[in-house]
Amino acid sequence: MQEILVPAEVHVWTAFTNVDVFDRNWRETLSPEEREKAERFSSERHRQNYIFAHAVLRDILGRYLMRSARNVLFKYDAFGKPLLVHSETQVPLYFNLSHSGSMVLVALAYGRHIGADVEEVRPLEDIEHIATAYFTTQERAFVLSRDSEERARAFFHCWTRKESYIKALGKGLLIPLNSFETCITAGMSGRMLPRSAERPEVESWWLTDVDVPAGYSGAMTVERGFERLMYFRWA
Repeated sequence: MQEILVPAEVHVWTAFTNVDVFDRNWRETLSPEEREKAERFSSERHRQNYIFAHAVLRDILGRYLMRSARNVLFKYDAFGKPLLVHSETQVPLYFNLSHSGSMVLVALAYGRHIGADVEEVRPLEDIEHIATAYFTTQERAFVLSRDSEERARAFFHCWTRKESYIKALGKGLLIPLNSFETCITAGMSGRMLPRSAERPEVESWWLTDVDVPAGYSGAMTVERGFERLMYFRWA
């Protein structure tokens, strides 16, 4: 079945792995390079999570491109970011994959760079140290003013927002994490982020949280924003 995405939309897909119901055929949809990378994981659980996430990504992209999952072809830029191989007449379909715990998140947009991140909310002993080293003054206050039960959730809100922007830029960690602000005013759906020297051709970015189940935090950054955000559950 072909999925339809129009230029004004962003589509966000979620999927959940179950290690007790692992389909060995998922591995067969991966490229030789992806299979080789999967085999480098020493943990069987991490290996299965990697295979599942990349099989889901391939299946989703195949639905938009009207290709089988194993015929989705990637190329990689100088920073290792995967891009789809298109014909020269096609508007590029940009995508970003993130996975944490048992959850996979895939975000897609036509003709606009996009980044997404999901993290399983979990206790961290060094939240204060990380926030001091990598967050802005406002972000640190947002996190450290919370009580112990809410601090981890506030931390991962900031972290996923920052990661989504860095991934949208696609230039790795060349941009310092404390050089841009991600706090979103209460009652607002998101915030604009300014042009970055790392991708100067993009005039503006839109940062927003994405709806994920309890126990996770997710965010997305997309070039120039969007008119409609749509959610899908992979099966």
